[in-house]
Order: sequence, then C-alpha cells, then structure tokens
Amino acid sequence: GQAAMIITNLQTNRLTCPMGFELSRPLLSWTAAEARGRFPAKTRIQVASAPEEAAVLFDTGLLDTPHDPATGRILSGPDNLGWPLPMTLSPRTRYFWRVYVLDDAGDAAWSDWTWFETAKAPGEAWAGRMIASPFGPETHPVFHHVFRADRPVRQARLYCLGLGEYEAYLNGEKLGDEVLMPGFHAYDSYLQYQTLSLTPRTGENTLSFLLGDGWYKGRYGLKQSAPRYGEDYALIAELRLLYADGTEEVIGTDETWLVTPGPVVFDGIYDGETFDARLIGQGETRHAVPSPLTTALLTPRLSPCLRVQEERKAVRVPGEEQIFDLGQNMAGWVSFVCDAPAGTVITLRFAEMLRDGTLYRENLRKAACTFTYISDGQKRLVRPHFTYFGFRYVSVEGYELAEDQLTGCVIYSDMRPMGRIETGNEKINRLFDNVLWSQKGNFLDVPTDCPQRDERMGWTGDIQVFSDTALFNMDCTAFLSKYMHDLLADQRSLGGSVPCVSPMTNYRLGGVAAWGDAVTVVPWTAYLHSGDAEILRLSLPGMLDWVDWIHAQTEADHTGDLWTASPQLGDWLALDGRSVHGGTDRGLIATGYYYYSAAIAAKAARIVGDTANAARMEALAGRICRAFLTEYFTPTGRIAVETQTACVLTRYLGLIPEGAEHRVDETLRRLLTEAGMSLETGFVGTPWLLPALTMGGRTDLAYGLLMREEYPSWLYEVNLGATTIWERWNSIEPDGSMNRDGMNSFNHYAYGSVAAWMYRVIGGLSPVEEAPGFRCIRCAPEPDRRLPWAETRLDTGHGLCRVRWQWQGKEVALSVRVPFGCVMRLTLPFTGEEVLLTAGDYAWTLTAPPAPAPGLDTPWRELLAQPETRAAVEKVFPRAIRGIAFQQQMHTMGQLLQSPFAELTREEAARLEAEILRAQQD
Repeated sequence: GQAAMIITNLQTNRLTCPMGFELSRPLLSWTAAEARGRFPAKTRIQVASAPEEAAVLFDTGLLDTPHDPATGRILSGPDNLGWPLPMTLSPRTRYFWRVYVLDDAGDAAWSDWTWFETAKAPGEAWAGRMIASPFGPETHPVFHHVFRADRPVRQARLYCLGLGEYEAYLNGEKLGDEVLMPGFHAYDSYLQYQTLSLTPRTGENTLSFLLGDGWYKGRYGLKQSAPRYGEDYALIAELRLLYADGTEEVIGTDETWLVTPGPVVFDGIYDGETFDARLIGQGETRHAVPSPLTTALLTPRLSPCLRVQEERKAVRVPGEEQIFDLGQNMAGWVSFVCDAPAGTVITLRFAEMLRDGTLYRENLRKAACTFTYISDGQKRLVRPHFTYFGFRYVSVEGYELAEDQLTGCVIYSDMRPMGRIETGNEKINRLFDNVLWSQKGNFLDVPTDCPQRDERMGWTGDIQVFSDTALFNMDCTAFLSKYMHDLLADQRSLGGSVPCVSPMTNYRLGGVAAWGDAVTVVPWTAYLHSGDAEILRLSLPGMLDWVDWIHAQTEADHTGDLWTASPQLGDWLALDGRSVHGGTDRGLIATGYYYYSAAIAAKAARIVGDTANAARMEALAGRICRAFLTEYFTPTGRIAVETQTACVLTRYLGLIPEGAEHRVDETLRRLLTEAGMSLETGFVGTPWLLPALTMGGRTDLAYGLLMREEYPSWLYEVNLGATTIWERWNSIEPDGSMNRDGMNSFNHYAYGSVAAWMYRVIGGLSPVEEAPGFRCIRCAPEPDRRLPWAETRLDTGHGLCRVRWQWQGKEVALSVRVPFGCVMRLTLPFTGEEVLLTAGDYAWTLTAPPAPAPGLDTPWRELLAQPETRAAVEKVFPRAIRGIAFQQQMHTMGQLLQSPFAELTREEAARLEAEILRAQQD
C-alpha cells in the first residue's frame, strides 16, 4: 500500500542545514510522522558527497531499533532524538544525509536529502591574517578587495570575522540574510567566525566589509566607562574559489586590502546608529594595517543565525507628531523606502509606550535608541546595520512617510516553534502570546533581560527561571548550548563562581543563588526537553565547580552545610519586603538552591557515567537537606520562615520533613488568603508559585491567581494593553501613570515563566526523567470550570502531541494525540486513573465531581455577590452586609468571623456556615 509515513525536521546538532558550525561531534536527529505503526522497528542512515545513492560514503545498513515498552526508550540502534555520526569528517566539506525508517506495522519511508557543511579544521592555518583600519578606532571603516575569476566558479566560500560587528558584500550586494554578525559572545574566550556562500561573476569582483562597534567595542554593559573587549576594528577573511576545472584559488586578508571611511558615522547597541549616505564611496583610500589580534581564539560558530524572522505593518498614530504603531512590543528595527533630497536628515526614535500621544522614553534611561539617516538623494531601502531596538512605537522627523513605506523587522535567533496553548479565555490567550513575544524579543544570540534600555544583558537568574517555558515554546537547545559555552568560559575566569550576567563584559559580580544556579538548571532543563545528553557532558564540569565553590564559601564562613553568610539578591522584586530583595530569609533561598544544584549535578554525573562525582554530590545534597530541615523547620514540622516564597521553594524542592507537607501547604494557603488571594512573590518565588499550589492539591487556587485581574497579576498587565511581559507587576500603576522607578521594562520574560505551569497543568504535558525528550510523555491535565476549553499542542522531536479538553455541562470531553515512537503516561482528570498509551488519537468523556460548596473559606465579596448566599448572610450576620470595622482589609468570610468586631458566638458562626451551604443546595 501507499506509505503514509513522512520523515521531516532533519537536523544536525539541532540546526537545519548548518554551514561552517562547530561540528566536532555531529548529532543527527529527525522526526518520523504520520506513520501507520507505533514505533520504529528498523532505521538506516546514509551519508553522501552528493544527494544521490551513487555518492554514498557511509551507510549503516538496516539497524534494529528495539524499544522499552514502559518508557519508549530506544534500547539500541539510531535514536531519532540524536544519533552521533561515527564518521571522520573532512574540513570545509558539504555532506548530504538521509534517513530510512520502517515501523512495526510495515510502513516505511526515506526522508529527502539534507546537508551540513564543515568549517575549517581545528588548528588549520588561515590564508589571511587579522588586519585593522588605518583610520583608528573612531572612524567606521569599509574594507575592500578586488579579485578576478577568469573561469567559471563551481563553489565559493568566505570564512570571515569582523570586529565589533560586520556585514559582507559582493559587488555591492549583501551576502546572506543574517544580521548583527558575529553575534554576541565571550569575545575574550573565543571568537566565532562565519562561513558565507557567494557566487562571483566571471571577471572582476569586489568583496567589501562594512564594520561597526556592536557589543565588542561600543558602549555596553553595566560598567560602561570601562574598556570593552577591544578598542580597534579588525577583520580576517579567507576566500576559497573552487573552479569548475577542479583547481582552487585561496585569497586572504593582508595589508594589500584597501580601506575607506564608511557611511556609518556612529553605532551603539543602546544608542542606535547614524548613517550618512553621502559618505558612501567617499573619502581617501588607504591600505589596511596589521592587527595585534591573532587567530588563536578563532573557532567555528556556535550561534544559531540571527535574522529578520517576521515583518509587521505600521499604522500611523493620529496626532501632530509622525508616530507609527507596529501593534506589538518587539525587538529589531524598521526599514523604509527613502527618496528624499540630498542632505535631508531623517531621525527615528523608538519607544515601548505612548503617554499623552507622544513617545514615553524615560524608562530607556541613558539609551538614546535613535536612528538617524542622512540622504544622498538616491532612492534606497533604509535600515540600521549594527544596532537593534526594543519598541512598539517609532516617531519619524524630517521626512513624511506613508504607512506602507515603513516595515517593522522582528529580529531573533533561529528557533523552531514547538508549543502553543489556546483556551476559551481571550485574556489568557493574550497572556500566552505576551510570553512568546517576550522570548522572541530577548533571544537575540544571548538570552537578555530586556531589549530596550541601557542594559540588554544575559542575566543568569532570568534564564534560570525561564528556561523551562522557553523550551516548551521553541526548540532553543542549540541557542542555550551556545549560551552555556559563554557562561562556562566566564565561570572559568571566576574560579568556579558563576557570574550574574554572561557574557560578563566588565561586570564581574557573581556567586549569587538563583542566578549562579543557571549553570545547573539550564542544561538540566534542556536535557529533559531534548533528550540530548551532550549538553550535560558539556556543562558537568561547570556544575561541579559551582557546587564546590559554594561548599568552599560555607567552609570559610563556618556555616556547616547552610549557605547563609554570602551576600545575596534574595527574592528579587518581591512585594513582601522592605527592600528590593523581598521578605524571605536570603539564607533559606541560597541553601535551597545549593541543594537543588547539588542534586542536579548528581543526576547529570550519573547520566554521563561519572559515578564518583555522582556519589559525592548525592552525599552532599543529603547533608544540605538535613541541615536545611534542622534550620528552617520546628521539630513538629512548622516552617520557620512564613513567606509565600519560603513555602513555595520548600514545596517545589521537596525540602520538607516527612509528613509535614500539609502544614506547608496550609501555611501557603493562609498567607495567600491574608494577602487577599494575591501573590507577593518575586523572581525566585513566582516561577514556582503555581506549581507548588498544584503539588499541594490546590490547582483551584493556582487557576485563581492566573486569572486574577487586579494588581498584582498577569491579567492586570493584559487589561492595560500589554503585548509582552513586564519587569514589574505595576510598570503601569492602577491609575494609568507610569511606575516612577527608573527600572521599568515592558519586555522582561522572567514572570512569563508561568507558561511552563500552563503547559504542565492546563495541558498536563511534562517530559519524564527516565525517558527525556518527550520519548515518554507525562500527561495529567487539570481542567477548571473557569476555562471553557483548552488546547495544548507541542511539536516534540517525535511529531505533534496534542491535548484538548472542553466542558460540556458537568462533563469534560478530553482528547489526546500521542506521537509516533512515544508512550504517554496519562492521568485522567477527576478519577486519577492512570493509562499507558502508544501512538494514536484517543478520546474520553469524564464526569466532573460537583464544584466545592461555598463556606467560610469563600471570599466574603463572592458570598455577597450571589443572591442566595447573600440572603443567608443577611439572616444570620446582617452586620457583614452593612460593613464592620476593617472589613475591606479582610478576604474570606472566616476572617470576618474571627474579627473582634464581628461579635458572633461560635454557635452563630456554625449556623451561618450551615445556612450558606443550604442556600447553595436549594
């Protein structure tokens, strides 16, 4: 019969068709979908020098791929989540590969051919050397070289790097669609070069490089007056022309290359760019000079490509000023068509918000965020080259633009979309989109805190809390692997401590709990989502060094196995403290994370086969746990630090004396009630607040917090028109004014970590440790009546997994799709019954238990809002209708009854509870 199977998503090291990337350990992965069977039975992989059978260089033959029925794990043979290619690869060579899969029902298919191309060999000499501009560090240079191709060229490659940033051109046309090359990395540890494809014409060709400052030499980082990575512009390039006759010509950068001052007069990551088109091709030409930089740090690239991934239409905002609205807070720039007379100065200013019809730019602090273009009278498409902006609105001065002349260009790193959640509540849907847009706006080669003000730094604490959400939303495994490369390089320079920002530039603050723990949490989370143990192998030395570094601090401070004497950031921006650090004991947070990192390091060591370190870390984690329980719990199991974050952290990490979980759950519920069912958590507590409530059997309270609309809450921002996640719950105050604090970003993803709970609880989907990469899918959706329906889709490495539920009266219709090659451990809602499923589509109709009856735990406002229960209150406790002293400061009916101003006896309180219950049943 006709084969139904299709094999897609062929990737090498989690990248599609990578050219010139670091491929010393090539890992091939693919997705077989639409198959008739449930598991692959046999797999075959071919690697070839050309996309045809005759050119095959390596063939596995048909290999059996047996699996474990309980977890779906492939026990031997090629695993589609990642199969290490056992081949010695030649440098600078393109390899083609394809996969054949036969399933257990006899369905089979070959994939199309795909390819990867290797970079220069490690240690291979460069034909060119590093050259510099003769015009010094202040003038933006353009490097040129003319070469002749006298006969037809079969293939041409350019291996190159320009510092700080560069764009390469052949005969005036930009090479490739990447922007902001070479991206941002720890330039003092490694310099990643790019490999570009080009098509020279027969005869004379001009190769040119436009250079800018970028992150490398411009104003950037928290210590902006300190010198950056480098002061001077530098370029290295090696052009290889392979002619049709089989001969090769190699051209490298040297002092014969020519340099002219460029049209970019100024650029800065924070401040923008000034481009004077009148300077194109003008100014004196000089020869390049040698650069003191060597090729020692040059390495093939790790960064996924940065490109304009989406375009947005502009809408003119009514008013005197010429302001355009892109309809979405985003990172990138705008392009526009300009044919203004020569000398026309056009100034674009960017902002996230409008206030009174003009741009609100105070929150940008010292970032100028301005693009200036000076016309030479030629018609051209205008855009920045070496900067980007975080914005929704742009004002244009000096030139009238029609709406259709201006385009919003959204820039972020290449990442495949993975997950999507849609529900019957439009505000929750907008919240989900806000999380996704904050990820796009901050995943520009480095996971930044924000894309707009004079910061835009790779804060480790933010990505630590957000990595789970990020990996559900998009396949950012390659992106995070590159970031770990930066983080581990910076960590080595700090002797095991982990910096608070990476790449560090000159901000060497480190050794802080929840920030430094990115070195364990990020790779572990990426492993769970991808099933790729390579990121654990890469990161394990850093994990161990971090835990050992903390251990050294506790020894020096004589604090035993508690990490309590070091300076900490605490529960940053929490609402329950007298300072920005929040109200939770900082030693509790630090020791909790110390335990978490030791436990992760133990598991990672076990997985990569380092049994000695696994045992050492397990023993340490056990000691930290015992010390924590002694310090932070009374002998009867009461938590000694009564804050929401303390309850959340101990619950999530399981740092609770055996049998005392209910006491922590009860304390958390009481603290929420006393706060008017409002969160008070900060950067540490918020990501785990809803998960901790769910672990304690109170998903109803978690839904309540998610759907709360008053400040502070996620939907408060949605109601005020947010299109991304804010740094502060009140970046806009309830009265509509802007938060007066200078730190006020409207695009900050940390609190967007709530989306991981949405995937794991609304959709019910989680990866499973013993079969990561969603080979085994845990599925335990928990429907709530406040959401009419929800559909969660996750494009796993095995194909589409889908969970949908919908209320139909007292019943819930549940349907799930399990992808090919997976098993799902499904826990049915309401009954808790567990089912083991293999690939296919399934459906159930489930009867929900009756909604919990209202009682004294119910908010008094809710009881007074319902006519039946209001009548019951009026009968027994009429003063609650009229209002007793301090009533507005209390939340539940039970709190009102306990007030000294209620003046109700115990018997009257019991009668009130009975009346409320009867009113509901009638």
